[in-house]
Amino acid sequence: MEEILILLQKGMDLITMSRIYNLVVICGPAGSGKNYIIDKLASECPESMNLVIPDTTRPPRDSEQDGVQYNFLTGDEFFKKEHFDETCFNNWYYGTPIDAIVSEKSNVLILNPSALLYIYNRQDAILHWFQQRDKIEDIKIRIQVFYINAPDKIRIQRQLNREFEPNVHEICRRFLADEEDFTKIKKIPMFKLNNVTELDAEECITVIKESIDWLKIHKDKMD
Repeated sequence: MEEILILLQKGMDLITMSRIYNLVVICGPAGSGKNYIIDKLASECPESMNLVIPDTTRPPRDSEQDGVQYNFLTGDEFFKKEHFDETCFNNWYYGTPIDAIVSEKSNVLILNPSALLYIYNRQDAILHWFQQRDKIEDIKIRIQVFYINAPDKIRIQRQLNREFEPNVHEICRRFLADEEDFTKIKKIPMFKLNNVTELDAEECITVIKESIDWLKIHKDKMD
């Protein structure tokens, strides 16, 4: 698996010690089965996984709970926080909170292409933020990206089957938008996983769990 390892060893007025952040990024187009995989990982890895919940200013849908699918915030609350990315759709803002990242557990993030590009292209700014927050000189951030995908027909069928009366226009819009958006991250190092069958899903979970468990194994070796 390919990983992006970011090292920062210079700083002023900082404590001389080391801290590691493990970021496990999951991305993929609508209908690829990301949510199922995330739910399974959360139930199987509660002691080693920190699921980073994204923020949004839109109101929750009937099936959503605050702090589960999203952190539902007012506009003022949203813009007071630091985010990996800030995107706007239908006049509602979305963002992944950077202050939710912890060093005690592996951080699992579901990122859209714009957020992933932000991390990849602004590594120095992100490290500077952690450096200033933690007051630590030597910070290491390990990032592994897992791209989940499935054939177009299966992805569309999954979205149609989610609701009794699906919004077909919205499904088509998202499908076309994903086609364009995900071409932007082709150059980013990532591990690609197919998620068609239940066996595929279990394989995805097994592979991603190895990345989640990396932090504990690494810390055990250091102790």
